[in-house]
Amino acid sequence: MPEKQRRGYPVALLIGFSQQQTSVWKIYSEKAHLEKTIIINQDNARNFYSLIEEIIDLIRPTIKSGITSVIIASPSRSKFSNEFLDHIRKRHKWLIEGKNSVVFGNVTGIADTTKSAFELFKGTDFKNVLIEITSRDSDHLKENLERGLKENEVFYTIDEIHNQIKKEEKPSLILITNVFYESHKRDRRLQSLFQLAQNNLIKTRILTADSSLGSRVQQFGGLIAFL
Repeated sequence: MPEKQRRGYPVALLIGFSQQQTSVWKIYSEKAHLEKTIIINQDNARNFYSLIEEIIDLIRPTIKSGITSVIIASPSRSKFSNEFLDHIRKRHKWLIEGKNSVVFGNVTGIADTTKSAFELFKGTDFKNVLIEITSRDSDHLKENLERGLKENEVFYTIDEIHNQIKKEEKPSLILITNVFYESHKRDRRLQSLFQLAQNNLIKTRILTADSSLGSRVQQFGGLIAFL
């Protein structure tokens, strides 16, 4: 029996526009997972409006779970990316402002099949865009982390975080480096922590250990949560 391909840890959302369809992908470190494909009717403006609303409804739970990097892929000179972002600015400001905000990036390319989506993800352009938008988001998170450290409102172990979630004052965010994740991914306590955090609507972010924020978290063992 062939070995099952690993997904790895979640990295970003990828919205792939093309002339015929839109494909929404959840990008993991090891593969791309198709969430849904939606057929585009460009001749009907109302249908295109509904398409954007359907995409937002589809990505809303994933964003609230902690993935805050969203990359839009579209063919060269197409209108899809600009119209999508204009719609968000006008009707869904919560996506770009406030505690559930995300950071958007653009890349030229097609992501309408599993192969094309993963090839795009592995490409230099995608990686550069992801680094840029992750850096923008991480600056804000690092400020919150340093505040939590200064005020002693942080928790460093699986058990500490697990216990704090059960209290009235729960952590607002859990940060994990990819190094910690890879070495503990089969630990049932970590899987239980992920589930408990999800049930309590607490965001979980997995960071690369060589990023600015990831290296800071790695100094504390690779796992940290703060109020």
